[in-house]
Amino acid sequence: MKFIINTSFDPQFCALSIDNQWQTCFFSSKKKAGQETWEFLRDKNLEKLKLSFIGGVTGPGGFSSLRAASGILESLSLFYKLPIHQISTGEITQELLIKNNHPKDNFILNSFGSGVFVSESFNNLNNNFTKNLIRLENLDEAKLIFRENLVFTDFLPEKKAQEFKNKITINWRENLAEFLYEILNKKTAQTNFLPNYECPPVS
Repeated sequence: MKFIINTSFDPQFCALSIDNQWQTCFFSSKKKAGQETWEFLRDKNLEKLKLSFIGGVTGPGGFSSLRAASGILESLSLFYKLPIHQISTGEITQELLIKNNHPKDNFILNSFGSGVFVSESFNNLNNNFTKNLIRLENLDEAKLIFRENLVFTDFLPEKKAQEFKNKITINWRENLAEFLYEILNKKTAQTNFLPNYECPPVS
């Protein structure tokens, strides 16, 4: 059996693969990710589950949400003696764009306040980036970058996303758990889950 969790972008969820069939639990709110994950695993008879794979999305994302994912994955890692596969939202977005024949860097991710993240390929704007992302302080900078190009905004809050008119449309929500597992499975597993709340990290 395989277990994955995403608390970085909407929809937030966890999922189990049982007999090669994915069963998914979408969280009713971000604040209930931890509670609803454990209820989901309990209902699937966690004590008798024999997990062979665990993985999750590292962020960027909300502090509390990623703390919930970290606690769950670390607990399962200790119990089953398994390493943790992990991937960032930026890498997931690039996989989606490449798979659907779009430029891999034409995306915007959410940050705190009025800020957003763009790919480091736009690093002529500033040098404040790490792990393939640059943080822009406001949407106007991002709108300038994508004024003539299509851009993927599905991982932005609606209020920010509506500022962009030329959007890339991808039907990525279908088979979401299977897609996430496939790209997580390509990543080398690590001993610990390393949540990335912001890029660069906020102290």
